[in-house]
Amino acid sequence: MAEDTESAAAQVPSVAEIIGQVNRYNQAKGTFQPIEKEYRFSSTSLIVTGEGGELFISFPGRISARVGENSRVVIGPAVDDLYEADLCLGTVTARLDPDRDRLHQPGFAICTKD
Repeated sequence: MAEDTESAAAQVPSVAEIIGQVNRYNQAKGTFQPIEKEYRFSSTSLIVTGEGGELFISFPGRISARVGENSRVVIGPAVDDLYEADLCLGTVTARLDPDRDRLHQPGFAICTKD
């Protein structure tokens, strides 16, 4: 059972690096709180970066993303083998390893309102 938990934890995005002010919305408490390094996105979370703030996220499948300053983005676990960054405001950049196995590893998309 511990292996299943570890395997599931490895399949969700996690915080790799934080610079400056970065908060996530805690639905249970109804407030924003500072995000911590190695936080795992096991459920969908709204992330807000302040002026000068940046967040670097590591995704399974050799994918990484950077959320720039003054941004709002929703991040969560993969749905149908696709990770999405729902960009509400600001900047998100992503890097996908060009040598990754595209047939067997998840995809990644940045979604915007337009």
